[in-house]
Amino acid sequence: MLEYKMVAETVRNCEETCNELAKEGWRVMAVCPDQFKGIGVTATLERAVEDN
Repeated sequence: MLEYKMVAETVRNCEETCNELAKEGWRVMAVCPDQFKGIGVTATLERAVEDN
């Protein structure tokens, strides 16, 4: 089973945030410009979780 997370960050902070989440097992699946803010990006991440 997969778990998903979306993160909205400024371009400057996105790399650091995604690297920290990667240490927890999250993989970046998509990065899109955040046109509402105009200065950021929205990243979609996923990781595998165990089925119970």
